[in-house]
Amino acid sequence: MQKTHHKKVQSSGDVGNLLKMFSKNKLLILLITTLFVFGGIVYSYLSQPVYETYSTIEVSGDKLDIDLMGKKGLDRDSTLIDTEVEVIRSRKLISEAMKKIGYQIRYFVKNNYKSSELYENSPIELSQLKVKDPRFYGVKFVIQPIDEEHFKLYTDKGGILSSLKAGVLEDKSSIEYNAEHTFGQKIDTPFFSAVINKKGIVLGKKFYFVVLDKNSAIDDISRRLSVFPIAKNGSIIKMIYQDNNPKRAKDFLDALVDTYMSKSVNKNTTEASQALAFINAQLEKVKVKLKKSAIKLENYKEENNLMNIDSESDVTIKQLSRYKAELSDIKIKESAFQSLYDEFRKGNYGAVSSLAKDYPVLETLLSDFQRAKSKKITLLSSFTENHPDVEKANEEISDIKMALESAIESINDSLREKRRSLEDTLYSKETTLSKLPEKERELADLKRTYEVNQKTYQFLLEKQSEMSITKAAKVSGNRVLDRATIAKKPIKPNKPVIIIASALLGLLSSILFILMREFLDNKIKTKDDFSAYSDIPFYGIIPHTKNAQKMFVLEDQQSVASEAMRLIRTNLDFVSTKKRSKVIVVTSTVPGEGKTTTATNLASVFGSGDKKTIVISLDMRRPMLHRVFALTNKVGMSTVLSNNNELKDVIWEHKKIKNLDIITSGPIPPNPSELIQSGNLDKIIEELRESYDYIIIDAPPMGALTDAILLMKIADISLVVFRSEFSEKEFLKSLEDMINSYDLENVGIVLNDVKPKNLSQSFFKYSYTYK
Repeated sequence: MQKTHHKKVQSSGDVGNLLKMFSKNKLLILLITTLFVFGGIVYSYLSQPVYETYSTIEVSGDKLDIDLMGKKGLDRDSTLIDTEVEVIRSRKLISEAMKKIGYQIRYFVKNNYKSSELYENSPIELSQLKVKDPRFYGVKFVIQPIDEEHFKLYTDKGGILSSLKAGVLEDKSSIEYNAEHTFGQKIDTPFFSAVINKKGIVLGKKFYFVVLDKNSAIDDISRRLSVFPIAKNGSIIKMIYQDNNPKRAKDFLDALVDTYMSKSVNKNTTEASQALAFINAQLEKVKVKLKKSAIKLENYKEENNLMNIDSESDVTIKQLSRYKAELSDIKIKESAFQSLYDEFRKGNYGAVSSLAKDYPVLETLLSDFQRAKSKKITLLSSFTENHPDVEKANEEISDIKMALESAIESINDSLREKRRSLEDTLYSKETTLSKLPEKERELADLKRTYEVNQKTYQFLLEKQSEMSITKAAKVSGNRVLDRATIAKKPIKPNKPVIIIASALLGLLSSILFILMREFLDNKIKTKDDFSAYSDIPFYGIIPHTKNAQKMFVLEDQQSVASEAMRLIRTNLDFVSTKKRSKVIVVTSTVPGEGKTTTATNLASVFGSGDKKTIVISLDMRRPMLHRVFALTNKVGMSTVLSNNNELKDVIWEHKKIKNLDIITSGPIPPNPSELIQSGNLDKIIEELRESYDYIIIDAPPMGALTDAILLMKIADISLVVFRSEFSEKEFLKSLEDMINSYDLENVGIVLNDVKPKNLSQSFFKYSYTYK
């Protein structure tokens, strides 16, 4: 009894089958890979080039003067560096830099299906632009020159320029415009008004422009801009910017750096500006007082006929004037010092650096503080906060901070004490002056007031000059280390990488496609499909032939198909059977697989030798054998089995093959299965065995019929024909079930109609062809 087992394919280990499958589909792999490479080339050609440039700046130490004794230590330094990074990335700074290069208006020219952006060298220019409808932003307006003076302006239905990838306003599809205009004349539309000027040769080209709204332009720049500190604990910031135009990339980064540096200078001069504004305000007040006091003094002298007072009183008045001027000076210094002291208490130690020239102790302490801070930063690059050297540096910074606070408080106390001393001295002198005669006293008061105002005014003039010089000398502590340069080569698209990636992606896609197709394909194509799924004996392959409906072994004996049929005959000769003659049943799983063609050509091969062969048609439902041999079908097996004819009366002798006889099926009976089971068939087969070496039976398909099973039970060998790219793999499983269920023996498989693409090279190499 023949037992069969259904195999499960171990695809991961079946490297040989995979290689065969890929070799069979090598043209498809080549085609898909070529298409992907072509797509990569087209993408590289159409993609806008992206250029990159960078600039670096160093943030001054003054910006990093902080309380290093906080819990986070050096992280506060990082926070302030991060603050400067965010300032550079701020929308305000980007907006100011963007205005300097005209980023919002973009010009393009179309050449050979590719759009190229123009910058600075655009032959068209949009001026006097006034936007009336916000939907105007982001819409592509095409300029098509008609002649040297006129052009056609219309909107492109493509909408937003995809290369910008900027999120602009919605509902742009409603904007439509199409009209002719003259270069240099004002265009007034419901959406905008502007003048389009011609600056170069425009004929024969098509231009278009896109205007981005402010927010969209800033968003676009923000996506292209990277700002970051080069080192975590450092003070150098790097700015990288990418743009489709290398010159604009450089211009924007220069504008951004210049804007940032300008803002830094403005910030540094704020204190000097505030002090200068205070002095200017005081000057105006004192100027008015000085003028009034001078007028009063002159009027009093004329009215009372007084010219001078005695020398003692004059000395007292001059002392009073000097003391009052000194008191005014002290009050101004005290007010300015208090303002700087408030900044110092907030942690801005650089604020008191302006006092260093007047108070050397502050200069020494500030220098020590900066040195200690730098030492700690150096230590933290190698150690943690808990390292003894770092803790020692923290203690040193704390001591210096306390010394600074103590020194500043001492200076403040000294100013207060000096002011009180002057106030006491003024009170004593004013008491002495009050003892003078009334007219002299009044004259002395007026003269004293005048001199005080005059000295105060002179003092303020000197301070105004000093503060003006100080403000003018204020520069940013930051410095530019590297200016942006014009990139020579784009960083994107990287054409070699894109083409290689496209090729690899195409190769991978083709492999996945083939694997998926093979996985979803349930058709049997090659011999390997049988060996992978079943252990049923395989007797041979019949290649595809144009004469499949005819006797191809007679039509072309030298064909590959004829040789394949002779190989099957040889294989069947080696199958041992119990009896001398062999009964071979040829069937299939479903109609259309080529069982009749296989049976007739196999019988012809056997009959062409010295073996007596007969082919019988027992497919009495759909008989085809008589058509192949061009015989009538009025009598045959159906009439013999129904006892209407003798066996010898229905045997046909082949005209060309002397050892080949034929019995057709005869008229289609109403009960084919009953005739086969009647018992007459066994007698007929036994009778034929006595006269023939090979009895080949063309049986009906197995399918849902029992006819084929009955015939296979009496056969010595059963051949089941499968058709390449037609029979399903599930049919093989059904065949195994039938073999095991009905205890069928000597069942083998023949694969029919195999196209050249499904044949191995070894098949052609070792197939012998008769000459």
